[in-house]
Parts: sequence; structure tokens; C-alpha cells
Amino acid sequence: MTPVKILGIAGSPRKGNTEQLVKLALETAESVGNVVTQFVSLREKPVKPCIADYACGQKGTLEEPCPTIKDDCGNEVMAMMAKADGFIIGAPVYFGGVTAQLKALMDRSMALEFKGMALRNKVAGLLTIAYARNGGQEHTLFDMARWLMLHDMIVVSVGADRPKESIGCYWGGSCTQGFPFPIRSSTQESKKGFQEDVIGINSIKSVAKRVAEMTKIIKAGIANVPAGELAWPLHPTFGVQTDAKK
Repeated sequence: MTPVKILGIAGSPRKGNTEQLVKLALETAESVGNVVTQFVSLREKPVKPCIADYACGQKGTLEEPCPTIKDDCGNEVMAMMAKADGFIIGAPVYFGGVTAQLKALMDRSMALEFKGMALRNKVAGLLTIAYARNGGQEHTLFDMARWLMLHDMIVVSVGADRPKESIGCYWGGSCTQGFPFPIRSSTQESKKGFQEDVIGINSIKSVAKRVAEMTKIIKAGIANVPAGELAWPLHPTFGVQTDAKK
């Protein structure tokens, strides 16, 4: 079987905990075997907000999903998404939800929906971190999960380690900045504060392994299902070409 490609997206405006957590998750996914990874930070690749002119539905392509906004990195990031088999997406909690940077990508990704549901059947796992132990992590994970479900993607949980190790959150990787007490983001110590949160680190690693496992299962399964037995034709970006008329 050819390796699966997992794209890690860090949706933070800062070079901080979220980027480190996504990179840790990608390294953990690679440890499962037969996995290649790619990392992108929306801090380095900024995406402008959607203006909802729907030109993407008429003129967009997988290489340039948004024909209207071309002076940002939106098309570049969405093209990466179209080519990936699975995703690990992380965002810090900002005022109880996702960051503006990630929300811009969420809205702009409608362009991929217009391209034959290009993300359908792809697998994703979600990560988040907040200042407080119960500081909006689950709400932020659900924000991301709802987005991906609109694309008909497969969102996974934290896997099977929960009986053996403390996971802390069932819906995705969830960390706090420091343990037992949080460390403010304005301090130098906060950049490694998450490393003290052993429970959170367990959840990050566990969801990463689950993404790697499930991405391989889905890709291998789809490759062995006759096109005529599918309810809808597969999109070519998943790595399997099919004829929509079959």
C-alpha cells in the first residue's frame, strides 16, 4: 500500500503551543508507519476572509479554488488540503472558540465543496489548547468538527488508549498551558507549558495515532470497493479515480 499523506494545519496567529502540538501529533502519526506528513501554519500562510461571491462554484479549480481572492495563501492551503488523505488540525481557544485565522479557512473551504465535495471521505483529528483546564476546549473542538462534517469528512476521536491512560477529553486532543496551574501566554515559560500537561499530551498522541490508523483503513477500503457499489462517485483527490457514470 502506498503511504497515506496527513496534512497538519496550525490555526494560531502566534508561534506557540499550537504549532508545537500539531508537529508533535504529526511525528506521532508517522511513528505508526507508512505515513508521510506535511505541516502548514496559518501564521505563515495567512488566509483572508470569504466574501461569498460564489465565484468558486463557477470558476474555481482544485489548483485555484478561489478565483476572487488571489493575494493571500488561501488557494495554496486549499490545494494542499485537496491532495491530503487525512488531517490533524489544531487551534487555540480564542474567546471560547476557534481563531479568526482558522475561521477564515473554514469559510473559504466552501470552494472545495463546490469541486465535487473534494474533502469527502477524508479523515481528520482535532487538537486544541487553552489557558484554563476547562477553558473552552470542547467548544473549539466541536467548532472544527462541525466544519469538517459539512465536507462529509470522517472525524475521529482519541482512539483506544482511554482504558489504559488518562485522556482527559474524548472529542480530540485537549491541552492546557501548564499543570497543575496554567502559565500566561505572555511569558517565555508558556511556550513549553503544555509539556507539563501529561494528560493532554496523551490525548494529542492518541488522536494522532487514530488519524493515521483510520486514514489507512479508509484509503485501503475505498480502493477495494467497486465503484458500482458506492452511493456516490469518489472524488479523484482521494487517490482513486472513478467514473461518475458507473
